[in-house]
Amino acid sequence: MKLLGERQFRQRYNGARAVIDSKDLRVREHPYLKFERGKKIAMRFDGQQVEAYENETIGVALHASGARIFGRSLKYHRPRGLLCVSGRCSNCMLRVNGVPNVRVCVEPVREGAVIESQNAFPNVTHDAYSLLDRLDFMMPVGFQYRRFIRPKFVSQIFENVVRKMAGRGSIPDEDAILSSTYPALELDRSVDVAVVGGGPAGISAAISAARAGAKVALFDENSHLGGRLLKQTCRYDDAGPYTGLRGFEIANRMVEETKFLPALTPHLGTLAAACYEGRILTVFRENSLQELNPKTLILAPGAYERTMVFENNDLPGILLADGARTLMNFYGVRPGNRAVVASNDGSGQALALELLDAGMYVEAIIESRACPEEAVRESTKSGTKLLSPYVVKSAHGNSKLNAITAVQTDGKGEEIPGTEMHLQCDTLCVSCGTNPAFELVSLAGAKMEYDPRADAFLPARTKGLEVASRVFVVGDVCRTRDLGETILEGCIAGNSAALLLGYGDGELKQATDKMLARRWEN
Repeated sequence: MKLLGERQFRQRYNGARAVIDSKDLRVREHPYLKFERGKKIAMRFDGQQVEAYENETIGVALHASGARIFGRSLKYHRPRGLLCVSGRCSNCMLRVNGVPNVRVCVEPVREGAVIESQNAFPNVTHDAYSLLDRLDFMMPVGFQYRRFIRPKFVSQIFENVVRKMAGRGSIPDEDAILSSTYPALELDRSVDVAVVGGGPAGISAAISAARAGAKVALFDENSHLGGRLLKQTCRYDDAGPYTGLRGFEIANRMVEETKFLPALTPHLGTLAAACYEGRILTVFRENSLQELNPKTLILAPGAYERTMVFENNDLPGILLADGARTLMNFYGVRPGNRAVVASNDGSGQALALELLDAGMYVEAIIESRACPEEAVRESTKSGTKLLSPYVVKSAHGNSKLNAITAVQTDGKGEEIPGTEMHLQCDTLCVSCGTNPAFELVSLAGAKMEYDPRADAFLPARTKGLEVASRVFVVGDVCRTRDLGETILEGCIAGNSAALLLGYGDGELKQATDKMLARRWEN
């Protein structure tokens, strides 16, 4: 990883200090991005009015207004805040307009929406049940099966109390409904190629197949195409035809290309829930569940971010790297004011620069890998600390993060006593790699094999990128190394699917064969 020099870092920090306003977390100025927020609307959260903008989600608007606690854990009622900001965890489930268990980080705002706490009394911010966290020694795993079981009437009372305190929401109101943000799901049953995943691999595959003449349906569970790339401001020097552009610029160009292909139909907000033998795909959007049997199937489901293991790693204020990027680079809302970045994959400094661009002050970058001494000295001079090799030992705070403790490690990853360092912060962004989202790939018939270099189970593909008859798998789910290869794999899969169905010509086959040769040479 190329480390930034002192002068460049100092310029970023001076800008960050000038922009910070602890009362307003919305980014007003950004060196690369402009945010179209839409008109201002009003909602209510636990009786308090909250200002929002129509292009935000409920979770983003609540975070911008100062809310940090969105839920409570089931057993000990520990506070929960935004973590992934992608709808993949249960940290931000609230009751919206009478509907329970709504993941508000991906739920669009609505004028006059009524948002209420769940699993807390009287609300998630001030929860009387949080006393249970101090009584954990009395409640070991399975304690409810060994205590208060006799006499029987006591057992029944206790069971009702436990269910009420450990439940997730309550039955929806009789007239509760969340208005749809998407049109009714209408599928073309004669589709030639179905592509699952709207990241760079999926878009590349869909574009290639549609250009060859195939009828393509592209499914993505998000409200937008582009995947993680849409939230990245770093410049790529390994992006094939898009080399030299920033992540969000590449995503925008690829999305624009899809708009000029009549044979390509995107289905946003649509989850590919299952895949059965014979390429039978089940897709779900809001209250509609439908079945599709495409002639060929291309899967590009991506990967999930990992989190770090340390004491109190569940405090509000601790976010995954992609969650932080979603807040600041997609919605234009800073995760906080004073941040620490922790990484075990060498990506800490890149994330720190994005936080600086959003107007945050970065207290320290913690890298578990050893960095050059020169880089450590330059970062210290420029107003931050580059701690290497260090790891996060613990996080501190009652209801939200206010500090962390970092400790140095030896060459074997063991902590070195006496090297602890206390760092004040209200935000901790952790970046420690991903796990392939292989569930749908496995259902499609792929054989999963453990790859020690990737430290993950990956689908076993042929050299044509197939895992089963007419089923192709590409992208992050295969741990493809860089963006250029990801886009290349998408092109190969899209062309191959079209050629299998009789589209294209000898020239397309020749070009695809060259791509395949280049892919397996790397």
